[in-house]
Amino acid sequence: MSGLDVKVDAILNIKRDITALFVGEPIAQYYEGVKLAKKHYQTQKPDRAEIVVANCNAKINETVIGMAVAESLLPDSGGTIVMINNNPSGEVCHYLRRSFGNHIGGRFWKPPALSKKVKRLILLMPYKNKVSTDWFAPPEAITWANSWQDVLAILNSDYPEGARVAIIPDATIQLFN
Repeated sequence: MSGLDVKVDAILNIKRDITALFVGEPIAQYYEGVKLAKKHYQTQKPDRAEIVVANCNAKINETVIGMAVAESLLPDSGGTIVMINNNPSGEVCHYLRRSFGNHIGGRFWKPPALSKKVKRLILLMPYKNKVSTDWFAPPEAITWANSWQDVLAILNSDYPEGARVAIIPDATIQLFN
């Protein structure tokens, strides 16, 4: 059996640019990378808010990660999640958990259900990709937006008196302390 002699890990920013690279003996370089990753990705957890805006572009093919992070910031009474994803190539095909049509999927696939805390889910997705949503919401539960102006019009209509807003720089890589 052969071992692993060298491992490469990268620290990325929200534009997916490499900001640091760790190469070397797998265990040692991993722990060095973790030290920087904690500083790089860790932020103060925002207070709960009626509107949570979650950028989901660092891992553009795994928007679903952002849904759980955003939902955790909604109050128990619920609110609105705005997820931003600008991914022309679509989501990763997960053969175990993804759907393959309307009524069939991988062994662990189940029809998506939106949490009761999510009163409205707005997807700002210029490259509208309905397949991307089968992880986290039924199609009829999604409000699609093509621009930030569309999102603001919806939010202003839903919250004419204003609302508390939390903004997550990138919910696919954010680490709350």
